[in-house]
Amino acid sequence: MDGTSMAAPIVTGTIALMKSLNDSLTAEQIVCILQGTGQPADGKVGNLIQIDKALLKVQSGEFTDCDSRPETPSTGDVQILLSWDNFNDLDLVCTDPNNETVWFKNKSIASGGKLEIDMNVNYPDSKTPIENIYWPSGGAPNGTYNVYLVYYKKHIEINETPYKITVKYGAKTEVFTEKIKREDNSLPICTFTHA
Repeated sequence: MDGTSMAAPIVTGTIALMKSLNDSLTAEQIVCILQGTGQPADGKVGNLIQIDKALLKVQSGEFTDCDSRPETPSTGDVQILLSWDNFNDLDLVCTDPNNETVWFKNKSIASGGKLEIDMNVNYPDSKTPIENIYWPSGGAPNGTYNVYLVYYKKHIEINETPYKITVKYGAKTEVFTEKIKREDNSLPICTFTHA
Protein backbone atom coordinates (compact mmCIF):
# COMPACT_ATOMS: atom_id res chain seq x y z
CA MET A 1 0.00 0.00 0.00
CA ASP A 2 1.47 3.37 -0.97
CA GLY A 3 1.38 6.58 1.10
CA THR A 4 -1.48 8.07 -0.93
CA SER A 5 -3.83 5.13 -0.38
CA MET A 6 -2.94 5.07 3.33
CA ALA A 7 -3.64 8.79 3.74
CA ALA A 8 -7.26 8.68 2.51
CA PRO A 9 -8.66 6.70 5.51
CA ILE A 10 -6.72 8.93 7.92
CA VAL A 11 -8.11 12.11 6.36
CA THR A 12 -11.66 10.68 6.21
CA GLY A 13 -11.43 9.58 9.85
CA THR A 14 -10.08 12.97 10.94
CA ILE A 15 -12.88 14.82 9.15
CA ALA A 16 -15.49 12.50 10.70
CA LEU A 17 -14.00 13.07 14.15
CA MET A 18 -13.97 16.84 13.68
CA LYS A 19 -17.61 16.76 12.53
CA SER A 20 -18.55 14.62 15.57
CA LEU A 21 -17.09 17.34 17.81
CA ASN A 22 -18.87 20.13 15.93
CA ASP A 23 -21.47 19.06 13.34
CA SER A 24 -21.88 22.62 12.03
CA LEU A 25 -18.32 22.74 10.59
CA THR A 26 -18.19 23.47 6.88
CA ALA A 27 -15.71 21.79 4.54
CA GLU A 28 -13.94 25.17 4.20
CA GLN A 29 -13.57 25.49 7.99
CA ILE A 30 -12.17 21.95 8.26
CA VAL A 31 -9.55 22.66 5.59
CA CYS A 32 -8.71 25.99 7.25
CA ILE A 33 -8.29 24.36 10.67
CA LEU A 34 -6.08 21.57 9.29
CA GLN A 35 -3.95 24.03 7.29
CA GLY A 36 -3.59 26.21 10.37
CA THR A 37 -1.84 23.39 12.24
CA GLY A 38 0.67 22.64 9.48
CA GLN A 39 4.33 22.60 10.48
CA PRO A 40 7.24 22.66 8.00
CA ALA A 41 8.86 19.27 7.44
CA ASP A 42 12.38 18.48 6.29
CA GLY A 43 12.78 17.69 2.63
CA LYS A 44 10.07 18.00 0.01
CA VAL A 45 7.20 16.52 2.01
CA GLY A 46 5.37 19.80 2.58
CA ASN A 47 3.75 20.82 5.85
CA LEU A 48 2.81 18.15 8.36
CA ILE A 49 -0.71 18.50 9.72
CA GLN A 50 -0.97 18.12 13.48
CA ILE A 51 -4.29 16.31 13.91
CA ASP A 52 -4.18 16.54 17.71
CA LYS A 53 -3.93 20.35 17.53
CA ALA A 54 -6.72 20.50 14.93
CA LEU A 55 -9.02 18.49 17.21
CA LEU A 56 -8.17 20.76 20.17
CA LYS A 57 -9.09 23.81 18.04
CA VAL A 58 -12.47 22.25 17.20
CA GLN A 59 -13.13 21.28 20.83
CA SER A 60 -12.26 24.73 22.15
CA GLY A 61 -13.95 26.61 19.30
CA GLU A 62 -10.70 28.53 18.62
CA PHE A 63 -11.03 28.69 14.86
CA THR A 64 -12.72 32.05 14.41
CA ASP A 65 -10.04 32.99 11.86
CA CYS A 66 -11.66 30.38 9.61
CA ASP A 67 -14.97 32.27 9.68
CA SER A 68 -13.52 35.56 8.51
CA ARG A 69 -14.61 35.61 4.85
CA PRO A 70 -16.84 38.66 4.47
CA GLU A 71 -19.86 38.71 2.18
CA THR A 72 -18.54 41.84 0.47
CA PRO A 73 -14.82 42.20 -0.29
CA SER A 74 -13.12 45.00 1.64
CA THR A 75 -11.60 47.92 -0.18
CA GLY A 76 -9.21 50.72 0.79
CA ASP A 77 -6.24 52.62 -0.65
CA VAL A 78 -5.37 49.57 -2.76
CA GLN A 79 -7.64 46.67 -3.73
CA ILE A 80 -7.00 43.75 -6.10
CA LEU A 81 -10.09 41.65 -6.79
CA LEU A 82 -9.97 38.42 -8.84
CA SER A 83 -13.01 36.55 -10.16
CA TRP A 84 -13.40 33.50 -12.41
CA ASP A 85 -16.14 31.04 -13.34
CA ASN A 86 -15.12 27.47 -12.54
CA PHE A 87 -13.97 25.22 -9.68
CA ASN A 88 -10.21 25.51 -10.35
CA ASP A 89 -7.96 27.24 -7.82
CA LEU A 90 -6.40 30.50 -8.99
CA ASP A 91 -4.33 32.65 -6.63
CA LEU A 92 -3.66 36.37 -6.46
CA VAL A 93 -0.16 37.54 -5.55
CA CYS A 94 0.90 41.13 -4.88
CA THR A 95 4.34 42.50 -3.99
CA ASP A 96 4.26 45.86 -2.19
CA PRO A 97 6.79 48.77 -2.41
CA ASN A 98 8.78 47.18 0.47
CA ASN A 99 9.17 43.99 -1.59
CA GLU A 100 6.90 42.02 0.74
CA THR A 101 4.49 39.59 -0.91
CA VAL A 102 0.90 38.97 0.14
CA TRP A 103 -0.65 35.70 -1.07
CA PHE A 104 -2.07 32.48 0.34
CA LYS A 105 1.23 31.52 2.02
CA ASN A 106 1.57 34.99 3.60
CA LYS A 107 -1.94 36.37 4.15
CA SER A 108 -0.93 39.48 6.13
CA ILE A 109 2.15 41.64 5.63
CA ALA A 110 3.76 44.45 7.67
CA SER A 111 2.59 47.23 5.33
CA GLY A 112 -1.05 46.32 6.10
CA GLY A 113 -1.81 44.27 2.99
CA LYS A 114 -4.15 41.32 3.53
CA LEU A 115 -5.39 38.39 1.50
CA GLU A 116 -8.94 38.55 2.77
CA ILE A 117 -10.70 36.00 0.54
CA ASP A 118 -9.12 32.83 -0.89
CA MET A 119 -11.50 30.35 -2.54
CA ASN A 120 -11.39 26.85 -4.07
CA VAL A 121 -8.28 26.13 -2.03
CA ASN A 122 -8.12 22.36 -1.54
CA TYR A 123 -11.59 21.52 -2.79
CA PRO A 124 -14.01 23.20 -5.18
CA ASP A 125 -16.34 25.25 -3.00
CA SER A 126 -17.66 27.71 -5.61
CA LYS A 127 -18.20 27.90 -9.35
CA THR A 128 -18.05 31.71 -9.10
CA PRO A 129 -15.09 32.22 -6.75
CA ILE A 130 -13.31 35.44 -5.88
CA GLU A 131 -10.07 36.41 -4.17
CA ASN A 132 -9.41 39.78 -2.59
CA ILE A 133 -6.21 41.52 -1.50
CA TYR A 134 -6.45 45.01 -0.03
CA TRP A 135 -4.73 47.68 2.04
CA PRO A 136 -7.08 49.65 4.36
CA SER A 137 -7.73 53.36 3.80
CA GLY A 138 -4.74 55.40 4.95
CA GLY A 139 -2.62 52.26 5.21
CA ALA A 140 -1.06 51.51 1.82
CA PRO A 141 2.55 52.60 1.42
CA ASN A 142 3.41 54.82 -1.53
CA GLY A 143 5.40 53.20 -4.29
CA THR A 144 5.31 50.43 -6.88
CA TYR A 145 3.14 47.31 -6.60
CA ASN A 146 3.37 44.19 -8.79
CA VAL A 147 0.37 41.90 -9.32
CA TYR A 148 0.58 38.28 -10.47
CA LEU A 149 -1.89 35.47 -11.06
CA VAL A 150 -1.04 31.84 -10.28
CA TYR A 151 -2.89 28.81 -11.67
CA TYR A 152 -2.50 26.82 -8.47
CA LYS A 153 -4.65 23.72 -8.86
CA LYS A 154 -6.83 22.12 -11.50
CA HIS A 155 -9.91 20.70 -9.72
CA ILE A 156 -11.90 20.02 -12.89
CA GLU A 157 -11.08 19.06 -16.46
CA ILE A 158 -10.85 22.62 -17.72
CA ASN A 159 -7.29 23.58 -18.60
CA GLU A 160 -7.96 27.20 -19.62
CA THR A 161 -9.62 29.50 -17.11
CA PRO A 162 -10.90 32.98 -18.07
CA TYR A 163 -10.40 35.53 -15.29
CA LYS A 164 -11.10 39.15 -14.42
CA ILE A 165 -8.83 41.19 -12.14
CA THR A 166 -9.91 44.64 -10.98
CA VAL A 167 -7.13 46.79 -9.53
CA LYS A 168 -8.09 49.94 -7.61
CA TYR A 169 -5.50 52.35 -6.24
CA GLY A 170 -6.19 55.93 -5.24
CA ALA A 171 -8.83 57.24 -7.66
CA LYS A 172 -7.81 54.86 -10.47
CA THR A 173 -9.37 51.55 -11.52
CA GLU A 174 -7.90 49.14 -14.06
CA VAL A 175 -9.54 45.92 -15.28
CA PHE A 176 -7.64 42.98 -16.76
CA THR A 177 -9.46 40.12 -18.48
CA GLU A 178 -7.71 37.19 -20.13
CA LYS A 179 -7.28 33.42 -19.81
CA ILE A 180 -4.72 31.47 -17.83
CA LYS A 181 -3.69 27.93 -18.74
CA ARG A 182 -2.41 25.28 -16.36
CA GLU A 183 0.95 25.29 -18.11
CA ASP A 184 1.26 29.09 -17.63
CA ASN A 185 1.66 28.47 -13.89
CA SER A 186 2.18 32.18 -13.08
CA LEU A 187 1.44 35.33 -15.07
CA PRO A 188 2.47 38.94 -14.42
CA ILE A 189 -0.73 41.01 -14.55
CA CYS A 190 0.33 44.61 -13.95
CA THR A 191 2.60 47.05 -12.18
CA PHE A 192 1.18 50.26 -10.72
CA THR A 193 2.34 53.11 -8.52
CA HIS A 194 0.33 54.30 -5.54
CA ALA A 195 1.17 57.86 -4.51
